[in-house]
Amino acid sequence: MQEEITKELVEHCQASYVKVINDSHKHHHHKMSPGNNHSHFQIIVCSDLFTGMSLVKRHKYIYSLCETFITRGVHALAIEAYSTDEWRQKHG
Repeated sequence: MQEEITKELVEHCQASYVKVINDSHKHHHHKMSPGNNHSHFQIIVCSDLFTGMSLVKRHKYIYSLCETFITRGVHALAIEAYSTDEWRQKHG
């Protein structure tokens, strides 16, 4: 599922950088975790699409792209969404 999420973000965010990390193994012991190998993901994405967009709108947009994955068992997404300028300020 990690590759599918990455593909969706690259295609729909016109992203210059995407990294999707599967953190499911860190959450098997959580009471509400479904205990599968695709329940928790960290998403880092950089796109000009996010320029001028609030953090809440960025997250909502990414959640909308991941809706089908959530219905298939993704329990949590940790999202870092940057505009290109923000990315440059943080990473040089």
